Amino acid sequence: MYEKALKHSSELASSMEHFIAISFIEDSDSPRFELHFKNPYGKYMFEHIFTGYPKIRRILEEFKRLEGKKEGELDIYLRYAIKISYDDNFKPIYPKIADDIRNWIIETKLKIAHGIPLKGRCELCPNITFKNIQDH
Repeated sequence: MYEKALKHSSELASSMEHFIAISFIEDSDSPRFELHFKNPYGKYMFEHIFTGYPKIRRILEEFKRLEGKKEGELDIYLRYAIKISYDDNFKPIYPKIADDIRNWIIETKLKIAHGIPLKGRCELCPNITFKNIQDH
């Protein structure tokens, strides 16, 4: 079962991407730190975040939900963003919560690579049951 949980965690973690988006297509566009959760696993990664990572869930609530990219009726991405600014040398200034999210994504992917499955649960989670030793 452990191997199934680890494989499941790895698939879900692969849905997370973070980057700086600079777009001047519209006047209202501004530089931002974006999070993309690529489907089909993105929505399940969110379930893990909401059930197993309360601090990250609270941080994500401060991000703005953007229009998802669609392919037909299916969202390809769940998109979230927070504005960033630049200092006098044009180096990006990230809000602390953007750093917190970026660090959490990196840390989570490293933990999974080292054999630690995700916390929380989602609809796709393998069912793991434990036998009571006294029953034998």
